[in-house]
Amino acid sequence: MITTIWYTKNFLKAICLMITVVFTHLTSKSQVISGGSSQSVVICDDNTAWNWGSGILGIGGGFGDTTMSGEIFGLTNIIAVSAGTGESHGLCLTSENKVWAWGNNLSGQLGDSTLLDAYFPRLVDIDSCTAISAGANYSIVLKKDSTVWGWGYDGGRLGDGEFLDRFHPVKMLNSEGSIAISAGENHTLILKSDGTVWACGANTNGELGDGSTEQRYTIVQVSGLNNIIQVAAGGEHSLALNADGTVWGWGSNFYGQIGDSTIIETHLPIQIMGLNNITSISAGEYHSIFLKNDGTVWGLGYNSRGELGDGTEISRYSPVNAIGISNVIAIDCGSYHSIAILNDGNIWAWGLNEDGQVGPELDINSYYVIPMDIDGICEEITSVLTVDKQNKLQIYPNPTSNVLTISTQELSLIKSQIKIYDITGRDLTQNILIILDSDNIATLDLKGLLSGFYLISIKSNNGFYSELICKK
Repeated sequence: MITTIWYTKNFLKAICLMITVVFTHLTSKSQVISGGSSQSVVICDDNTAWNWGSGILGIGGGFGDTTMSGEIFGLTNIIAVSAGTGESHGLCLTSENKVWAWGNNLSGQLGDSTLLDAYFPRLVDIDSCTAISAGANYSIVLKKDSTVWGWGYDGGRLGDGEFLDRFHPVKMLNSEGSIAISAGENHTLILKSDGTVWACGANTNGELGDGSTEQRYTIVQVSGLNNIIQVAAGGEHSLALNADGTVWGWGSNFYGQIGDSTIIETHLPIQIMGLNNITSISAGEYHSIFLKNDGTVWGLGYNSRGELGDGTEISRYSPVNAIGISNVIAIDCGSYHSIAILNDGNIWAWGLNEDGQVGPELDINSYYVIPMDIDGICEEITSVLTVDKQNKLQIYPNPTSNVLTISTQELSLIKSQIKIYDITGRDLTQNILIILDSDNIATLDLKGLLSGFYLISIKSNNGFYSELICKK
């Protein structure tokens, strides 16, 4: 089990002593998964979480367009994860009903009352949460009292009656009695305990399902739906799963994503023909996927990057089977990729891999039209003291008082870019002195930094490396 490090804004020196522990954890199988625009995140069977893709991943790295993979830093007892779209961010829910957020914070989607990006998870100031959902630059949560709260980019998505971005949680009006939530690109879906569906936000293509195209700043009821057990908000379309195993869709249909064999949008829910015995649904930017009770995966809509996994690049207006996988127990859509977990815990994914979101060990800037068995997720983590054994890159001593040494046998440090960041993502490189003793050894004078945790990043032609360090 990985030792947990908790940190505070005061950077208590005593905590630094914990960094000397060698971190290990056993190979894990996945339980819960979520796909975003440029990242994917999964809960491992030891209730830690693993993220892969590009952007700010909450793993102590992920700068710019660099593709990375690793464990979400410092969190255990995770019971739910959600990867956002737009300017990517992510959410974790722990068994203590606490919500943690990381990633881009341009619109306040991390809910910490700032606009500072987070390279490590930050605790959101909200308690008693039971469900989370990350949309495009906004976040929503369901609380134990069956109310919905949200923060980040508004435009009606937060359902608080205003058109104001929120940097801290606000209550969605009239959300009492809610049991499930889904944050989409520009709209939000709410499932209530009586089986009805409610929606707010953008409605240009009828994605709110109230028969209009009027944007809504408080939730309105989706027309004609009852006995619903799951909802999924996509780019500009919406899905609902009925208790009888049928699926209903509405909104944009330009690529056939609501499955009525046309490309005509609909402002009211219609049943998707050819789908029965469905147990789970998910909506991407322009595609939809479904899990049947026999463990097979089906999809429809946009398929130019293999999002449907049927071996073609042809968009589909009626459901097709994702080939080569069975015994699936969980599914999710990213913006332009799809993910599945099998009953043996293995992860399979397909679609666009431009940012490594399908698989960290697959070809970047490519796409996969059939499901691929993804390796390298929830695997053993070796000592935090060695960044990359293959390239023999070491950073020591760690913790340190004032001086830090970077040593490598294969990288050219003269040709590398060395930077240091605090846990909010601020670049503090100008506050330290970097001395290149040789092409393979660099000394960092950290006297200009306060005690606490920092992230060293080294970018070279051979790749990107990052290491959490602690100054005593």
